[in-house]
Amino acid sequence: MPSPAKLMIRLFDGARQPLPAESEPLLSIYSGSRQLFRDFRRGAEIPCFFEDPLDLRVIVHVNNYRDSGFAPVPMTSGAWTQLDLMLLRRGGDLNFAQARWANLKPEWKAFMGPRADYEAALEERPKALATMLNVVAAAENLGLIGHIRSAEWDSLRNDRFFCWVEPEFVEWVSRSPRFKPSPVGSHIGATRTFKQIDFNEANIQFSLHEKTPAPPGLEGRVRVECDMDYYKNQGAHLLLEVLPNRLTGSRTNPAIVYMLRWMAARRAGYPDFAPPYVFV
Repeated sequence: MPSPAKLMIRLFDGARQPLPAESEPLLSIYSGSRQLFRDFRRGAEIPCFFEDPLDLRVIVHVNNYRDSGFAPVPMTSGAWTQLDLMLLRRGGDLNFAQARWANLKPEWKAFMGPRADYEAALEERPKALATMLNVVAAAENLGLIGHIRSAEWDSLRNDRFFCWVEPEFVEWVSRSPRFKPSPVGSHIGATRTFKQIDFNEANIQFSLHEKTPAPPGLEGRVRVECDMDYYKNQGAHLLLEVLPNRLTGSRTNPAIVYMLRWMAARRAGYPDFAPPYVFV
């Protein structure tokens, strides 16, 4: 008889810290459309056992937090599978205590440019700055931080911004198996766009605007539009993100991107996704 498949679910808050031990999450686990388990458990670490190896869908509800979950979670007989989930506090907000200029890494400062522009965004456009910090943290994990330069602060929005990159950046992204060409779509003026394919959610996307003349001092560099979408699947991205945003006038929420990217990176065994802000 095969050994049971074992799942350890660990719950974290938006500050990347374990939920309080007295938490009582409602845990729902599905295999396909079949519900395998639904009940309350206590604590921030929850062990689960299954007779058969299955692909699971896990959803967690905790009072005063947004629901969270992950799928698929493939299980293996006789082995432990770890699933780390982040839950964002309802009514919470972005906290930039660790994102002050003095705390930034030198290569981040080189990208950000004038300190005054960075600090103005920190005070006046925190959601838009969170979007930039998400992208820069993701670019750092990809080893690309040294090839992006000159953030365009005037272009900064809640869901995207522009910067200038070295030719080596374009060469790497266009050839990397971790990116694939994607429809230009709503990226007006872009000549090509490449989307990361490492995760099911919160992949980084670089849209090249190769026909835009470089300003003085940036000769030979390419203008790039940077954003991160909720969903890898193009259909889900259009139906569940792009279209609702157009209908409601809203923008992709950088806090949701942060949550999705953190969970996806942990699940894939990648370096922790840790932009210099938290959600509390």
